[in-house]
Amino acid sequence: VTAPWCPTCAKQHPIIQGLESSNPKLVVFEVDFDTAEDVLKQFNVQYQSTLISFKGKTEVGRSTGASDPEVITAQVAKSL
Repeated sequence: VTAPWCPTCAKQHPIIQGLESSNPKLVVFEVDFDTAEDVLKQFNVQYQSTLISFKGKTEVGRSTGASDPEVITAQVAKSL
């Protein structure tokens, strides 16, 4: 969940983009915090910079405000 005005989201973006390009099985969906209220409600998201990881239909990880590449990589690894 991202917002164009969010500095943490800006830090997350290149990390996630790098993981996506190096892992062909990884699918990344961006949800705009400012416009996707229905999606935020569906996934119970209250803050921008929230990363939610799924393996299939099962949520396997969630973080808000993480910008450390090792933390994000470890969360994404749970999905693969």
